[in-house]
Amino acid sequence: MHRREKAERWSWLAAQGDGLVRLLRRRFGGDAEDLAQEAIVRAGASGRPVPTGAQGVAWLRRVARNVAIDRWRQQRRLAPLDLAEHVAVDPEADGRLDIEAALGRLRRGDRRVLGLIAAGMRYAEIARAEGVDATVIRQRVARARARLIALLMEGDR
Repeated sequence: MHRREKAERWSWLAAQGDGLVRLLRRRFGGDAEDLAQEAIVRAGASGRPVPTGAQGVAWLRRVARNVAIDRWRQQRRLAPLDLAEHVAVDPEADGRLDIEAALGRLRRGDRRVLGLIAAGMRYAEIARAEGVDATVIRQRVARARARLIALLMEGDR
């Protein structure tokens, strides 16, 4: 791509900014400016030729939608598991759950998959490392969390 083409590409993308912010604000609320900026940067850096006219606008909106979904997934993945809503803590105890003891009682595979998730790995990354589909990892994580919660509830009695 030549300099003139790059300049035209970035100029066109920048011109779409206000409309993109309005769209994102209507659909996703607060972070519209950040989402629009990230979408424009991602679209500009993609190296793909930008479609012209209405197709270009639709393509940029799709990029923005994907950015918003990626942001939502990242926030959801980083949200801590709130064990308090699953386990009643004894008021006579010091208020702590014996998570280490419960983790020690889990199967080795359960501890491994929960540890990888806690370390920030994505399901797809774990799946590649394990040589299985990401759906299998999601099921393993869900089952491991359920077993951990059951052990914590059992220890709370």
